[in-house]
Amino acid sequence: IELFVDLKEFIDVEAEKARLGKEKEKTAGMIAGKEKKLANESFVSRAPEEVVQREREQLLQLQEQLKSIDDALTELDSLS
Repeated sequence: IELFVDLKEFIDVEAEKARLGKEKEKTAGMIAGKEKKLANESFVSRAPEEVVQREREQLLQLQEQLKSIDDALTELDSLS
């Protein structure tokens, strides 16, 4: 049995797109900060390896989160 639910009946698509847009901006800013920190040779060479590794892992998580936001926005665009 295939079940199809029209999301437009349950959510305000434009409001959700606006919310995700803000979340995307915030996430992109956080990614830029992590990338800047990791590009700083002084930080990378002086910080303990576990700190640098944690920053790299957080960067990957943020990049995955940004992709999920982009995917959700694409899906919402297809509903409008």
